[in-house]
Amino acid sequence: MKLKVDKLDNTYTYISRPNSWYKEGASIQLEYNCGSIGGLFRGPIIIDNDHGPFFIKKYGLGAEAMDGELCTWDEFDIYDSVGNQIEIED
Repeated sequence: MKLKVDKLDNTYTYISRPNSWYKEGASIQLEYNCGSIGGLFRGPIIIDNDHGPFFIKKYGLGAEAMDGELCTWDEFDIYDSVGNQIEIED
């Protein structure tokens, strides 16, 4: 199923892909749709050296923490409420 970016909201399920900001395979909450650039998301991250000294000091390397971040749509597999995968229309 194809959908325009402006129709994406928090009724869809966003699963983080490998090498995204968020923990791989985690269900991530869309907090705000920013249009074609992506959205503001919130979900679990695994703290590594890419997250900087603030997170490393606060949580420790390898720890799981919740974080909000602006991410592009291609960092997620998107599904509707019955499990159909959504493709984004150009």
